[in-house]
Amino acid sequence: ALGAQLKGLNDQQARLDKETSSLSAALRNNKVAWRGGEAQLKNIVESAGLLEHVDFDTQVVVTDADGRTLRPDMIVHLPGGKTIPIDAKVYADYQRACEIPDTASPEDIARRDDLLRSHAKALREHVRALGEKAYWNAFDVAPDFVVAFIPNEALLQAALEADPTL
Repeated sequence: ALGAQLKGLNDQQARLDKETSSLSAALRNNKVAWRGGEAQLKNIVESAGLLEHVDFDTQVVVTDADGRTLRPDMIVHLPGGKTIPIDAKVYADYQRACEIPDTASPEDIARRDDLLRSHAKALREHVRALGEKAYWNAFDVAPDFVVAFIPNEALLQAALEADPTL
């Protein structure tokens, strides 16, 4: 009986390992991670008491003065008909760097450092690209900026450590 229970536990552990691997792969997938960042942004504004379709909208499609189609991840509606566009981004290099432990080989540590530098470069590029999108030209009343949503402070800190000029 004990042998049968141990076999059952072993089978259950194998299924759990498979499901964990599947979940881990899904979280590394950029589309899933992007939706996760978008969901986190939505959770934050809702926890602040904002209501969807009243105080904010997601995935609004707008056309700027040059005819380009833009799609900020969220638009927050302010009093007086003003809006603030918010854009979320996936930081895949940061995720890959975090998978390398401090106890890894020197080669892996060097790879982690490269990934973190790449993460900082991606963050810089994202900010530059947001500036070029000029969301403010696509709305009647909007400030001359867009908010880049960074889901946690560790993402920003890692980028600043890798590139202090950021």
